[in-house]
Amino acid sequence: MRQPGRRPKGPILTFDGCMRQPNICAACEGDVHEAFAVGSFLYVRCNRCGTLQLAETPQQDDLRQLYQQDDTWTSSKDTSLDDPQQEQRETRRRLTALRDLGIGVGRVFELGPGQGYLARALAASGSEVTVFELHEETTNRLRDHGINALRDLSSLQGQYDTIILWGVIEHLEDPFGVLSVLQKRLTLNGSFVVLTEDSSCWFARMAGRRWSWLLPPEHVVLFSRRGLEACLGRLGCRLVAYRSWPTVIRAIVSSALGQERALKWRHGFRTARRLVRASQGGARSRIVGVAKRILDTRLRLICEHKVYRFSMEPPRPPGIHSPS
Repeated sequence: MRQPGRRPKGPILTFDGCMRQPNICAACEGDVHEAFAVGSFLYVRCNRCGTLQLAETPQQDDLRQLYQQDDTWTSSKDTSLDDPQQEQRETRRRLTALRDLGIGVGRVFELGPGQGYLARALAASGSEVTVFELHEETTNRLRDHGINALRDLSSLQGQYDTIILWGVIEHLEDPFGVLSVLQKRLTLNGSFVVLTEDSSCWFARMAGRRWSWLLPPEHVVLFSRRGLEACLGRLGCRLVAYRSWPTVIRAIVSSALGQERALKWRHGFRTARRLVRASQGGARSRIVGVAKRILDTRLRLICEHKVYRFSMEPPRPPGIHSPS
């Protein structure tokens, strides 16, 4: 994969075949300036909306190849490392967020479902669920669970009440292009539900280049709330509602360590969990399990993410934060 440490001179071919200049914001098309380097990768920040993005956009084929790996910066596809109780709690939180946002779940499409805990829960409750996941082995497992998992996004057909991008939009090399394609699959009153990091939150501003969610090349565009509103606004969508999503302790630890040390720490912790699982070691397994649950604890005082609902319909009071 190319190392995006310098800004390319020419335009970038985007998802929908258009050309985009690399020196403008992917969210609002404003001017950008150099923010900071993370290793050999350069991030730039929009002068207008504050969105962060890689100065050189990774190629779609490079990202596709990256996400075939079982262990990336942001996730592990190793099912032996799953904590069923933790995954159930997290899935319940997500379902509660969807209910609070007031979305329709009759027909749902989820882009990048990971191992599909949310998709399976929605399907179990009666929703008609379709997903697209780049990791091919995970796609096969989702099909084994009875989920309609597409092999290619271009094969997406039909109309959907809700399209979910949960921790996905920051990975897209051309977020506006992908959203443009997906919008054509929304019903008249359909909604986008997007969970993503907020690069304008106080913790991100305080951490600077040490912010744990600066994960190049996986995280290509880190939207501010204003930037995400501008990006969806270009499609005629408006912010109906949002809610803050509390951060986990491990993210704070990673910001404190810095990317290089955090990567070594994360790799060591995952290796220890694999060894303990393989040995079926009683006391050590319990210690590692407790440690993971502590690191996965969510702190409501620190919210680095938000869950947004964007729709073409006029906003209705959802009983949570007003988007004003």
